[in-house]
Amino acid sequence: MLKGRRNLIVAAGVLFMFLFAGAAFAVTHITMGTAGVGGMNYPVGMAMAKIWNANIKDMKAVAIATAGAAAIGSYAEAAAVLLLFQLGEWLGDRAAGKSR
Repeated sequence: MLKGRRNLIVAAGVLFMFLFAGAAFAVTHITMGTAGVGGMNYPVGMAMAKIWNANIKDMKAVAIATAGAAAIGSYAEAAAVLLLFQLGEWLGDRAAGKSR
């Protein structure tokens, strides 16, 4: 009985290691949408992203101005900014994945 229980614990430990093996390479992405590039929201967002990226390992934080375009009714511009930003994120992640 004791040997079976020990094997179960070892198997659970090995499974646990395999489940979380990829977590060491995970990067946290934070995207902050600001009202626009004017005013204080965008510079503060950029400063926060810079501080987080410098001090937190595996952190990728950025501030983008999209809400301002939507607020003035330029929905196509807001959508284009988000689409192009996400495309850039995807290409960057893909390039980083190939370099590993």
